[in-house]
Amino acid sequence: MKILTWNINGIRSVKKEQTLKELFDSLDVDVICLQETKITREMLEEETAIVEGYNAYFSFSKVRSGYSGVATFCRNIVTPVKAEDKIHLPEKSSDPNLVQNENVFTHEELESLNAEGRTILTEHLDGEGRHVVIMNLYCPRADLDNKERIEFKLKFYTLVEEKCKSLIQENKHVITLGDFNVSHKLIDHCDPNDPEIFDSNPSRQWANSFIWVGQCSEMKEKLKSNDTAAQNAKFIDTFRYFHPNQESAFTCWSTKTGARQTNYGTRIDYIFSSSAFFNREFVDCIIRPDIEGSDHCPVVASLKNTFQNSGKPPPLCTKYMPEFSRKQQKLKDFFKKKDECSNTSNIKARNREIPVKSSEKRSADSSLKSQAKRVKTNGSTSQGKISQFFKKKTEIYAETSNWESGKDVSDRSVNANAEKPKTSLEWNTSNIEQWQCSSQHSMTNSSQSSTSTSSELDSSNTPTFPNLNPTPPQDETQEVSNSAAVVSSWKNILKGLPPPPLCSGHKEPCVLRTVKNKGTNHGKRFYCCARPQGHATNKEARCNFFKWLKK
Repeated sequence: MKILTWNINGIRSVKKEQTLKELFDSLDVDVICLQETKITREMLEEETAIVEGYNAYFSFSKVRSGYSGVATFCRNIVTPVKAEDKIHLPEKSSDPNLVQNENVFTHEELESLNAEGRTILTEHLDGEGRHVVIMNLYCPRADLDNKERIEFKLKFYTLVEEKCKSLIQENKHVITLGDFNVSHKLIDHCDPNDPEIFDSNPSRQWANSFIWVGQCSEMKEKLKSNDTAAQNAKFIDTFRYFHPNQESAFTCWSTKTGARQTNYGTRIDYIFSSSAFFNREFVDCIIRPDIEGSDHCPVVASLKNTFQNSGKPPPLCTKYMPEFSRKQQKLKDFFKKKDECSNTSNIKARNREIPVKSSEKRSADSSLKSQAKRVKTNGSTSQGKISQFFKKKTEIYAETSNWESGKDVSDRSVNANAEKPKTSLEWNTSNIEQWQCSSQHSMTNSSQSSTSTSSELDSSNTPTFPNLNPTPPQDETQEVSNSAAVVSSWKNILKGLPPPPLCSGHKEPCVLRTVKNKGTNHGKRFYCCARPQGHATNKEARCNFFKWLKK
């Protein structure tokens, strides 16, 4: 069987080109672990939550919408026996023979670390009935100048490590995978700094304590000999175990600089395994840069045997959510008429030959009486209709005045000729309409006889309008020339930016960019080489040309 991890960078963006089922089937894997789904519970759609042939488990961010989030999709043939969307640490046991982990987190800290939707745990059974836990993780990202976020990131790492230890103590095998937001070694970075500075990063220091950092050949010998120390060793970086010397094996690139074209990236997506399970099951682990659709690419691990099918998915499965299980009330139910809602229970009772309760009957009768009071002489209720919101002001004024005077609004013949006060805008509108009708009538009659034309243009029959000077429409050619003149005049005023300069390295037109980082230069614009970012030794990559845009 195969297990995949992939930072999808927004699960909704994938559906623009193909459905999730088409994508998952093309990946040809059994367990699909996605990170950075960027959706919350309210944003989850049925076509995303329920994919034919798979059972899904989501973890949502509770602190911000469209942020973080992970999801695990399992084929129905490998349905897990248990699933959780949080990391819970076990309570201390009373057994003195069991090694106790120190509980370094308070309840508030655990809630904060789990609030961003960064974890999904699925527990499976292998062919021999052993429990295997897959931890799908999206570890936080933190800039070096953000001390608060760095502390949060390190606490999350510690929580993951403590959870792995507790699972191993319960005799369970662990596969920890996902986006860890750290490049472990120099070989995992496209342009590393000095080794002393590189290894001093707090995230890498944690990785060195969690991952086996010795020679892969040494680890292979220990695993083959079934050494007890090796069984309790640190987690195995499965890709680096099978490909210890492969360079430029990256999983993440910057989309802003087009760095994927020059393979100027980092390896921050991993599949780690506890040593005992790795020695027994893992066959290979590869990186799939050929699969696009995100700023990350998938990592796929192959195992010897498959997991068992538990049959019924655990309660966290999305198909059990009320909005997708056909048990939640639909939106149209909220727009039923009051009489329908009040008499629903009575109708069901009559159909099933169940007597109606006296309380329900009283509520139905009272609602009918209150509705009867609102009925007018013509039988219409006083409840407003949505069409009334789109009526003209004159109609609303007429109905309001007639209602206040006690007249029947439905009698349009009586009120049709009623005089209403007009505003200046309404006077001008009606006068323009009269002028247009009289002008059209006069033009039609002019072709028949000059006598009728003179009579139509008689001053006694032609209405006069103060402050109204209608002008006939201009010729189309004149309108085009006028618009062209306007455009040319605006072009003279707004000349736009000057042509971009040529970069010094390739003599090609530069691109204009804006400084997004916070600081004194935030918002300033500058020119740089238009080619994608790459290593300094790569002549096809971006050169060092830089020029500020003058105001």
